[in-house]
Amino acid sequence: MPLDRHAQLAHAGTTGSPGGVDHVPGRLAQTAVCLLVAVGAAAALFVWQGHVGFGLGDEGHLWYTTRLVLDGGVPVRDSQSYDPGRYYWTAAFMRFQGHTGVIALRVATAAMQALGLFAALTMLARHRPRVPAGLWPVALATLLAWMLPGHKLFDITTSILLVGAFARVVGRPSGCRWFVAGLCVGLAAFFGRNHGLYGVVAGLGVSGYLAIHNRSGILMYARAWVAGIVIGYLPQFVLFATTPGMLIVLLEDSSLLLETGATNLTLPVPWPWRISTTAAPPLSLLRDVVLGLYFVALVVFAVAGPIWAASRMARRAPLPPLVVACTFVGLPYAHHALSRADTWHLAQGLFPFLLAAFAGLTMIRASLRWPLAATLAASGLFVAVPQQPGWQCATNPCRTIMVGGDELLVAPETAGHVELLTHVASRYGREGETFLVVPAWPGAYALFHRRAPTRETYMTLLRTLEWQARQVQQVIDAKPSFVLIRDVPLDGRDDLRFRNLRPLLYDHIRTHFARVTDDAIGEPFELWVPATAAP
Repeated sequence: MPLDRHAQLAHAGTTGSPGGVDHVPGRLAQTAVCLLVAVGAAAALFVWQGHVGFGLGDEGHLWYTTRLVLDGGVPVRDSQSYDPGRYYWTAAFMRFQGHTGVIALRVATAAMQALGLFAALTMLARHRPRVPAGLWPVALATLLAWMLPGHKLFDITTSILLVGAFARVVGRPSGCRWFVAGLCVGLAAFFGRNHGLYGVVAGLGVSGYLAIHNRSGILMYARAWVAGIVIGYLPQFVLFATTPGMLIVLLEDSSLLLETGATNLTLPVPWPWRISTTAAPPLSLLRDVVLGLYFVALVVFAVAGPIWAASRMARRAPLPPLVVACTFVGLPYAHHALSRADTWHLAQGLFPFLLAAFAGLTMIRASLRWPLAATLAASGLFVAVPQQPGWQCATNPCRTIMVGGDELLVAPETAGHVELLTHVASRYGREGETFLVVPAWPGAYALFHRRAPTRETYMTLLRTLEWQARQVQQVIDAKPSFVLIRDVPLDGRDDLRFRNLRPLLYDHIRTHFARVTDDAIGEPFELWVPATAAP
């Protein structure tokens, strides 16, 4: 029967020992090898750049919200943040280490990186046809290069785990495997609602794919899948039940998202045919072209991959389970990459494509495999490695500064920003009192271990007047000892200056605060103190 043949082929795609380590007997030993490689690689990367770089923006947001959790706060309710899972993960690691600094935070993200890398290597190890020995270091180097930025490894690992869960379903559909897939979707939503939605979309695609030749039992599997989602999302349900106001705030945030239609500041997709060839160094121009080609490849894969997989299934010549799972998970994750089309967001949506690419390389003849593998690795290293902080400080001058009790090697601009914040906080701040830094430096609050006066610490999107009025009231209630405005046009757009994004709050600051002239504070900063405290 066709279905039996599919099941046999699919099952063959999920068993076996990893290419290059056939001398290791048994799946347990195979798994141990993958685990050792993943942990070793993540640890080596941490040794190289765990003390390098710092971001007052995105990384600062993760650091601030994690410290908020350690102080008894709740993500989403007390800070407009991603969903709680990532912050409880980092808080647990930091509590275990007995330290709440940046290095402790990065230990937590390195552990998440090791988990994602372990899952990816295990999937490739169990893929059939097997991965040739020479392809393993190429795959490892490519996956590591694209694991950036460090504070977004939760998103990358989530996409990898969803691929693994659905590959098992495709390999041998059963109620138990659909339940585990649902469990992964629910947990993914606990780390980010968008990941939960992506998992649901991928699951529906996989269900439709399997239904091409197996329409029986779909309802039974659907019940198992939904049950898994509910149980996986149980930590969030517990927070709803035990944290007053959290569900209301989450619904308000979701309503605002529907109203504004944005979670990120959008950037135009750098299609290679739109790249300007004027006034750009040749190497930078080439990097932009390669980046644009990656976006092209990702979109083609997202659109054509599911169609290709379904057509192969209809012809009773199914693709290996890993490739099928990658095509259906890759479709929604292409949306994530395009939501803000830069290298970082590309990396966060690229891993289903990368896993499918390395799995696909095993299915073609060697004369094509090695040139394509070399091209995939070289292009990835060329685009992604320069984004790694270790490379940036190895190729450009950096300075050593103290950040939250940790010694970090950072770019001169970052060092200047930290020193500026330290100067302002020591001269104009008051012990134990909050301050306001806008629009997008939540790391300033973590730096001095202060609670932000507003729930929103990343003011980069236009909000409704009602939202802004509530935000003004939060500032009034908090009584900040100073306000520091970094008056820059975000993404080069004048409409994204703070005064245009938050006109009500900016008017309140100008009305009730006095601007301070300080020789240590120049453009593009504005420093304000309460009018009653002005000299």
